[in-house]
Amino acid sequence: MSEDMEARAKADETLLADLAQRETAQLERVDFKIPGPFSYGERLLCYYIASELYTGKGSFVELGSFLGASTQAFAVGLTHNHIAPDISRVIDTYDLYRMMSNWNTSYQNNMLSEADKLDFLPRFKENLSGYELCYRAHRADILNVMGPYDKERDIEVLFVDLCKTEEIMLHVASQFFSRMFEGGYYMQQDYLFPGLPFIKSFHEYFWEYFEVIHIVDSSILFRIAKKFDVDDATLRYYRDLPRNQKKELVITNGRRFASTYRDLFQESAGKDHPGWYR
Repeated sequence: MSEDMEARAKADETLLADLAQRETAQLERVDFKIPGPFSYGERLLCYYIASELYTGKGSFVELGSFLGASTQAFAVGLTHNHIAPDISRVIDTYDLYRMMSNWNTSYQNNMLSEADKLDFLPRFKENLSGYELCYRAHRADILNVMGPYDKERDIEVLFVDLCKTEEIMLHVASQFFSRMFEGGYYMQQDYLFPGLPFIKSFHEYFWEYFEVIHIVDSSILFRIAKKFDVDDATLRYYRDLPRNQKKELVITNGRRFASTYRDLFQESAGKDHPGWYR
């Protein structure tokens, strides 16, 4: 398994180099200057998902946009997409658009003015200038959002960068994973770094539903291997597992990845993160 991941990592390096060349040749470009803890490679991956993988058969959902680094990369990709119908090329993006106490506040303090901390939606919109037809911004506490805005279609692409607690991770699974069809794409931005161990334990427990497609920095792009038909009782059973058992799931999950990530998963399992449910 880890050998496959190492081979995939090398292939992903080649993909990113190719994407960089293709993106550079376009008139409309990804704006790599938009602030955010989101790397050059991750922005290219977003561009690739929107321009080449999205077909328009389902909706396009982004959970956690911050100042729009990922949203803008997706929007540029949609403008270069020749597969999806025009009417489908819209991102439904969700965020509170204000600073939260469970964030890495040292980083946010450098990025946001005092006014921005109370409301950074104006800055988000400024960064998406020219792409107003490519997104719908929904200001919401995700725990109060019961599924995607588009109720008529299942989700084809889901981007997630807001699972700062286990409760949110489980809510996203219940309300959004359940609306994805088999073969859809899901990008988890907070995977390959030592924090947020409950993301890794959750995916290990439900691994049969996810297939790793690309790994770029801390992000993983998954393909939905089969319909996420997990009922609430099963999610509650997982939620109520002892924490030491969940930490073992983190270690087990690390064995699926290349040896370069092993220490990362060990460190993640050793953290008593305040975001654990219990």
